[in-house]
Amino acid sequence: AGLSDRSRPAIRRLRRRMARGQVALRKTVRYAGAVAVPSYDDESDDAQRPTDTHMFRAGLVVVILSIVSGLVTYLVLAGFTAIQPTREVTFVVWMINGVLVTAMVAIIAWQLIGLWNARKRQAAGAGLHVRIVSLFSLVALFPAILLAVFASISLDRGLDQWFSERTKTIIRDSVDVANAYLSEHGKIIQADAVGIVRELENAAQLLQDNPEDFKRYAALLAVQRRLPYAYLINSAGQPVIELVKEQGARFYPPPPEALTRAVDGGIGRAGMTDPDAFVAITKLGGFDDLYLYVLRPVDPTVIGHLRRTDANVQEYANLQSGRMELQIAFAMMYVVIALTLLLASIWIGLWFANRLVTPIRRLIGAAQEISRGDLNVTVKVESPRSDMGQLGATFNRMTTDLRSQRNALIDANIKLDERRRFTETVLAGVTAGVVGVDSQGLVTLVNSSAMQLLGRSENELIGRPIEDAVPEFAAIVAKAPSHSRRAVQAQITYRREGSDYSFSVRVTQEGVGRKNYGFVVTFDDITELVVAQRTSAWADVARRIAHEIKNPLTPIQLSAERIRRKYGDAITVDREIFDRCTDTI
Repeated sequence: AGLSDRSRPAIRRLRRRMARGQVALRKTVRYAGAVAVPSYDDESDDAQRPTDTHMFRAGLVVVILSIVSGLVTYLVLAGFTAIQPTREVTFVVWMINGVLVTAMVAIIAWQLIGLWNARKRQAAGAGLHVRIVSLFSLVALFPAILLAVFASISLDRGLDQWFSERTKTIIRDSVDVANAYLSEHGKIIQADAVGIVRELENAAQLLQDNPEDFKRYAALLAVQRRLPYAYLINSAGQPVIELVKEQGARFYPPPPEALTRAVDGGIGRAGMTDPDAFVAITKLGGFDDLYLYVLRPVDPTVIGHLRRTDANVQEYANLQSGRMELQIAFAMMYVVIALTLLLASIWIGLWFANRLVTPIRRLIGAAQEISRGDLNVTVKVESPRSDMGQLGATFNRMTTDLRSQRNALIDANIKLDERRRFTETVLAGVTAGVVGVDSQGLVTLVNSSAMQLLGRSENELIGRPIEDAVPEFAAIVAKAPSHSRRAVQAQITYRREGSDYSFSVRVTQEGVGRKNYGFVVTFDDITELVVAQRTSAWADVARRIAHEIKNPLTPIQLSAERIRRKYGDAITVDREIFDRCTDTI
């Protein structure tokens, strides 16, 4: 009733277009549900299977070679072969083992990268992969650790026989004898130096009076103590006076550490310097920056014995260090074997886990695709009679049912959407204002006429309580019965832009049974109708008043007309005044 004549043809054309679009959409949905549904992850599994086969074969070859290489390494280092474990042979063996272990690490890293990418994509089965690989690693790790511990203990006890305490005692005694010899000769040259210094300090005045006599005196003291080299030097180690020196011998700078001790006020002493001699440096008291520097060469035979002793001690130390190297070599061998077993276990665990979780990964991946809204997905069933095959078949039937139900829901949604658009179009063409209010009292719908009549925008009305949006409607909505379909109608005065408008408001409750879904408020602007009714009422009142006034004036008018007819011919004087008076009456 509220639609204008211009709106009716437009609505009919809109309904025809919506019907054609609905038919096309239904055909598209049915076609999408009828097309061939690809199996989930079929292409990736088919492409991955040859690669997995090649990697399995490569890993198997590397594992076998690693075990053989570890066994050969043990035989070579233990001396069970004709190959001597020289540095070159050991280097080659470790290089081969390193290459094989690196290859194994590369193969496992390739699979771990794939597993890591799967976890980043939140793919299924990654957690199971980790648990299985961890289990295999622990199974291989504990025996390897126990084997390494017992082997290290056995090797250490075997080497103890080579380095017995008796041998160590002999070596220590030889070192003690050599050190005692050096210490004794060091003390002797130190005593000689101190004695010369005391004599020279007593002759300090002689150096000032006659330097040559002082030099001869100092040289005599050195010769008396059988010191073939004696010098007076400064704190920088440079010779000031050469007291005694063999013919053609050069000056040997004093050892820095001995000179430092002498400068600090002590007695600098050094043994077995270059040349093979004992050295002593002592400061001369009473002299300005002057030190006695003496050297006493050692018998070459003694030097030979001392050097052989040092060589023997060094050789024994090398043997001891070689013991550690041998232990380290065997430890590294065990580490390589354990690492090989560990990596092999990880590789087998990865391969086994991949074979185990592939069906589960397909199911979970397909379920994830369904959760994203893609129902056109199925899982590949390789063994229909197995438990996983039956689970996959059941999953495929479930997706088929879901797809059918979704198509039915889409059809129903299309119909609802068509009705919604039709209702919105109808409401847009209705001259009356329409406001939808939900059960919570919030405005959910307004048409253009309502916004125009209320002078409000859609943002000012939608989502706000009816008490805040249009307070004048709140009282009428509150009067609407909660469990009745009867409408409540009232007339209100609405003030807009400083003017008052009269609205006829009708509120209808929307619901099913006792369930209340909200209210529909319709209202019309009846301001002009009210004004017209008021004008008509006042006109009727005016007619009634005029009638009441007109009734007593009629006899007066008739009497004036009778006076004019009866006396009009008899009056001759002031006839004009007579006529004007009767007309006035």
